[in-house]
Amino acid sequence: MAFDPEIHHRRSIRLKGYDYSRNGAYFVTVCSYKKECLFSTVGAGLASALNNISEIELKTPGKIILENWNRIPERFKNVMVDNIVIMPNHIHGIIIIEKRDRVDARPTPTIGDIICSFKSECVTDYIKFINII
Repeated sequence: MAFDPEIHHRRSIRLKGYDYSRNGAYFVTVCSYKKECLFSTVGAGLASALNNISEIELKTPGKIILENWNRIPERFKNVMVDNIVIMPNHIHGIIIIEKRDRVDARPTPTIGDIICSFKSECVTDYIKFINII
């Protein structure tokens, strides 16, 4: 489908002029394509699962997400990851950017750079997985 500004009118919720590479903790949400339930299954209902997280079972894409989430600090030296919750069709996570004195000349990544890399790695790993089956 070609771009149609009458239909495709997403509004950015980002703050104009804010430097998203600044030190701080960022709460991020990433949804699956068309909000398909690809990442996990919830056992005896969502309310029960929130009280007993063991009732959420990760599917293969969810496992790939978790692995790549934990590898973010390997790719970005000034970034730490905190909790992640993998729901059936979206994830919530906390990413912490901590600028340090850098030896190299690379700029500090923004939260957008980090999420873009994370999503790209997840898709690459998933494509490798489905080509193995």
